[in-house]
Amino acid sequence: MDQASFQHYLTYVSDKDDEHRRILELFNQCITACKAKDQTLAKKLLAEAIVSWEEHVIKEEAFMREIKFPYIGSHQEDHVAFSKRLHNFTYESEYAIQEITTRLITHIDHYDLQYAKWYKDSKNKSE
Repeated sequence: MDQASFQHYLTYVSDKDDEHRRILELFNQCITACKAKDQTLAKKLLAEAIVSWEEHVIKEEAFMREIKFPYIGSHQEDHVAFSKRLHNFTYESEYAIQEITTRLITHIDHYDLQYAKWYKDSKNKSE
């Protein structure tokens, strides 16, 4: 995903955007490795993406608790569902990685932009 297309999915919570960008970059590098038939590199990159995702989830859920985001429950449920999908992932093909990438983008677009709006609105009310 290039920088221009990533703009659509910005939460404007800079550390969260940096984490999202890193995970998406790892998935994209994994797709490139799959296209090059480098399964060793693809598996390494996928493992790195999973670790980055897990670290991101911990930080993001702490942030949502900090800002008292009222819809954290459904957000956490989606984190669990996506984490299960990642941990059950066994087929390293560019199409399978693309499916996971699309699933992450859907999560950002639906769930993360909700807490971003909540955060922005709550900051504006306190100013």
